[in-house]
Amino acid sequence: RHTHAAQLSRFEATEADLAATYLLISTQISRAYFDIMMHQAMIQLIKQQINTNQQFLELTQLRKSTGQGSILDLQQQQQQLLFTQSKLPEAERNLTIQRQNLAVLLNESPLSFQPYFAKLTPNLTNSLPSPPNINMLPSPKQLLTRSPTLFAGFLRLKTFDHDIAIAAANRLPSLSLSANHTRQNTDSIGFNQLRSSNLALNIFQPIFDAGRLKNTYLLRKEALKEATHAFEQAYLTTLADIEQSIENERYQRSLLKNTLNRLSLAKQSLSEAKFQYANGLISYLNVLQSLETLQQLETQSLTVRRNLLSAYIDIILATGGPIHLPNQSGQLNEKSND
Repeated sequence: RHTHAAQLSRFEATEADLAATYLLISTQISRAYFDIMMHQAMIQLIKQQINTNQQFLELTQLRKSTGQGSILDLQQQQQQLLFTQSKLPEAERNLTIQRQNLAVLLNESPLSFQPYFAKLTPNLTNSLPSPPNINMLPSPKQLLTRSPTLFAGFLRLKTFDHDIAIAAANRLPSLSLSANHTRQNTDSIGFNQLRSSNLALNIFQPIFDAGRLKNTYLLRKEALKEATHAFEQAYLTTLADIEQSIENERYQRSLLKNTLNRLSLAKQSLSEAKFQYANGLISYLNVLQSLETLQQLETQSLTVRRNLLSAYIDIILATGGPIHLPNQSGQLNEKSND
């Protein structure tokens, strides 16, 4: 009975290991996919910024030709345009690398995946969706069976427990007797002697091997202690990973809100600076500073969106699967970005 149970636990632990590998690969695919979307959006943003800088360069050229601007204003805007243009090759290189990474994760050739990548043309408004708010996480008890890694460790503990029972049973005598008797005449005694070749073998063999069987029993008990300690450490590490990923997700969500608020103010500041410069109230340096701030925040907002999605994926990986979220009716369903 214990032998069958131990074999079953080993088989189920192997299945849990496969599920953990599947979950890990799924999250890696999700990260690569969102990286591709971010770099595509980044390229579109850079091209948009180049176009904006070109328009401001034309404005400074026009004001200089009318005697209202200076050569310094023109040179500063030319530098801003060249700086923005220099970011485009790096963004395109990063996109190519991420596409290759995703193709490899999907066991495909990067060249064969080019038609699929050509269909991914996100715009700046919906290229990186914000993950849903997390309102409910698995309890510590649910986490034991929800996380494939923890579940595999738990099943291996059961295997060690059955192995100890098997080792203890092997130390007991086996009472399956064999009645293989023969009657033979003796030479000078004159009576029949009963010879039994297998009668006591199964009874006394465990006694003869007592030292070896005892050592096996003690080794398996020690292995159980070590496995229990390792499982406890893995469980505590998983809880710490969940807490850290939740805290990171909250931080990234707060940072995104702050970045979007600053971005809105930066757009207003640039519009006002452009108006005052056109009326000769401020120098072009104020316009340039407002433009640089706006474009930095536009880039940062994409990065923060990507980090927020990464933090959400970390929670999914730490908890062992999709997050339970309340739907509009108040009932629970499961959603996942992996």
